[in-house]
Amino acid sequence: MSGVEASNAVLGSTALIPVLEVVLVVAIALVGWHYVGYPLTIGVLARTAARGGNTGNTGNARNAGNATHASARNGPRPSVAIVLTVYNEGDRIVDRIENCYASTYPSEELRIVVASDGSTDDTVDRVAAAFPDVTVVDCAVRNKARTRHRGVETTDAEVVVFTDAETRFHPDCLERLIDRFADPTVGVVSGSLVSNDFEEGSIGTTMGWYWRWEYFLRASQSDFGLLPKLSGALMAVRRSCYAPAAEGIDLDQTAGLDAVREGYRVVYEPAAVATERFATTPSGELVTRRRLTIQSCTTLWRYRDVCSPRRRPLFTASTVSYWHLRYAIPWLLLAIAVSSVSLAPTHAAAFGIALLVGAASGCALVGAVLDRLGITLVPFSIAFAFAWANAGLFLGTLEFLAGRRVNSYKPI
Repeated sequence: MSGVEASNAVLGSTALIPVLEVVLVVAIALVGWHYVGYPLTIGVLARTAARGGNTGNTGNARNAGNATHASARNGPRPSVAIVLTVYNEGDRIVDRIENCYASTYPSEELRIVVASDGSTDDTVDRVAAAFPDVTVVDCAVRNKARTRHRGVETTDAEVVVFTDAETRFHPDCLERLIDRFADPTVGVVSGSLVSNDFEEGSIGTTMGWYWRWEYFLRASQSDFGLLPKLSGALMAVRRSCYAPAAEGIDLDQTAGLDAVREGYRVVYEPAAVATERFATTPSGELVTRRRLTIQSCTTLWRYRDVCSPRRRPLFTASTVSYWHLRYAIPWLLLAIAVSSVSLAPTHAAAFGIALLVGAASGCALVGAVLDRLGITLVPFSIAFAFAWANAGLFLGTLEFLAGRRVNSYKPI
């Protein structure tokens, strides 16, 4: 039997060949757009907008921020509440609160709220003993969204900052975040997270590259008024813009969409820096990717009205390219693998693509073995970490479709 006959026997009918050709071309185009085309396009648009003073629908976030940093500190400072939603953080909660108080932001305008999400250790007792001025909300039943909202309800501060117990602010981090609210059109501000974990193993090394790419996108989206999501460990929300997150999703995924819905701007402030811990083990990365995928898919479904091609064409196109496509990538990669292998006997181009898929898979396997041995070789490590992250996204989308939702979790 010839190669063509064997291929037809596998496909069952040559009628499937045009379908597979379309699948292959479309899948490659979408993956290429997500990783290359969209970043280049949003980067060029942001630079063009910055030079021309035109930022689409919502203004130039970075130029506005540069102008407000100085002027904001000459006028009255808004009251700020830092809300820490924690679970069994007794070992580090005291140090975390001390770090918040070490901020250069005026202490008379700063309040701290610790919302315990069903902690079973001595978190609440340690806070009460060490910091009598800190408001403590002790919720017996674990539900992070409800616990966080109860913490917000205890304060009437003009700006609410959300962060985690393992995060550490740089001294001027809060000032940099809050200065952006001198612009009344700004509803939500997110900063930059840095970590020493980005040097640890295959996952950590690749995560460092990923976050460089992510912050480039966020800066460009912010400049052009198209930023949809934030970092949950470092974000500030104008109180009038705040809306509690529904169960099954997290505030870092909803705050930006709520702000856009209400007509506010969402901005990224790269000078607001905090240190964070990231899960860099394969098991920790897989759990994190699955959870974030479930929460993101839940968010995008519940907020589907915000992405309206008629009302917000640029925002919708940008968010679909950046956020929606992210969770389609593992399925698109699978489509590329299956269609290219199926077409390889009769298509030279498909054969070449199948070889590339095989080579990338081989690199990922080698990277996995090297990671187990504690060896990091960048090409293999990136291939492994990329494949592993997409495995987490793949499993997360399956769990979302199966009806799983995440109401509480402990950071890894």
